Amino acid sequence: MEARAHGLRGDPFLWNELREHFATTGLPATIQDFTIQVVSMFEELTDHSLFEEAPIAVERFNSGGMSSGHIDANWWKCTGIPILRTQFCSSREAS
Repeated sequence: MEARAHGLRGDPFLWNELREHFATTGLPATIQDFTIQVVSMFEELTDHSLFEEAPIAVERFNSGGMSSGHIDANWWKCTGIPILRTQFCSSREAS
């Protein structure tokens, strides 16, 4: 997985942790299982639900500055997860 445009300043850190997770565990067999794992990992890594509306502050992603360490759950729902799903499908087609 490769990080692309992101919502808030903490989002690239979450991209990296998701990439590390799937590099370690491998990708599941289906797009449905992949999506379930991404949502589950989002919630585990941020300690917040994907369905929160306000920006989520994740202290370990804070590198200084006002919005540092913040995650945009709405961006992940509307943009980040669809990007990951597209990459998942592309990786399956290439295999």
